[in-house]
Amino acid sequence: MKNYRFVHLYTTLAALMVAAVVFAPVIHAADKAETAAAKKARQEQENLEKYDKNHDGKLDNDEKAELKADQAKAAAEKKAAAAEKKEAAAEKKREREAAKKTGEK
Repeated sequence: MKNYRFVHLYTTLAALMVAAVVFAPVIHAADKAETAAAKKARQEQENLEKYDKNHDGKLDNDEKAELKADQAKAAAEKKAAAAEKKEAAAEKKREREAAKKTGEK
């Protein structure tokens, strides 16, 4: 009788562990989706506060145009920074290769 209790206990614990392993990614994905939705809502609220010049609670065409222009400018700056970083990495690589070649000769 005593052995049966231990077997039952270990089986139950094993089942709980398996359930935790199986459902942990599902719970994490749900939290991540909720976080993304909250981030999007926060960004929309910030955009409304910044670009809503007439304070009517929505963006009209002129305000949307200003928002899109600022977003395009930010994207261009981000792209330029990425290109600059990539060029710096390539330059570093060329310098290491040149140093390696002069060291070999």
